[in-house]
Amino acid sequence: PLTRTYEGLIKMVPGVPTDTSLIGDVSISGGTRQDNKFLLDGVNITNPGYGNLGSDTNQLDIADFNVKKGGITAEFGRTMGAMINAVTKSGTNEVAGSVLANISPQAFQANNCCQTTQETSNYNGQGNIGFPIMKDTLFGYVSGAYYDNTTSGQSATANGVTTTQPDSKSHNSDYFGKLTFFGGQNVLANAGFRALPAKSSNQFASVYDAPTAGYGADTTNYVGNVSVDWFVSKDTLAEVKY
Repeated sequence: PLTRTYEGLIKMVPGVPTDTSLIGDVSISGGTRQDNKFLLDGVNITNPGYGNLGSDTNQLDIADFNVKKGGITAEFGRTMGAMINAVTKSGTNEVAGSVLANISPQAFQANNCCQTTQETSNYNGQGNIGFPIMKDTLFGYVSGAYYDNTTSGQSATANGVTTTQPDSKSHNSDYFGKLTFFGGQNVLANAGFRALPAKSSNQFASVYDAPTAGYGADTTNYVGNVSVDWFVSKDTLAEVKY
């Protein structure tokens, strides 16, 4: 099944091969993975070292998903593969939101009678709300997501020897806030900020790894952007982004 994130939407692009990396390692339109560019509200979030998706996002935040695979304009240049841009939602004059939860405890899994065993529990929840601050002028939007994964009972038997690993745990969160200013018919301004804390422990590359080979991480990524659009005339648009 597809993940409910930016990365999951990438897999729906026509011509994209199966991606098992979970971080957007895909080749599109004949280019390598380093040839793609991933944008969020026009901000480049591509991993400069590996060419994959540098920061994923809550699926409830995405209002529009745009893919360009040929004839890319100068605005989105510097890529020979695909240019993918996700546009986040904004608040409106109405208070509106949504909540989503996915629960998959290990009890839902079938019994494993093979030489390698493991049980995985997944719990995640997402929520968002948009609201007016000043009617017809200033709007706010906030969202949050939490992802919890625990893999337990990891054991493998090789050459008559059974190795048991400690439980692998990961906890990821996503916090996002956005302000939208509508200055009549000529000016539109947006400012957004996202925090992505992630913590993991006892991670293993294989169920056959020794218990002492486990590793962990505790990181937080931040993505922020500000954009101002000035509609000079019906044929002219001036835009500033940071």
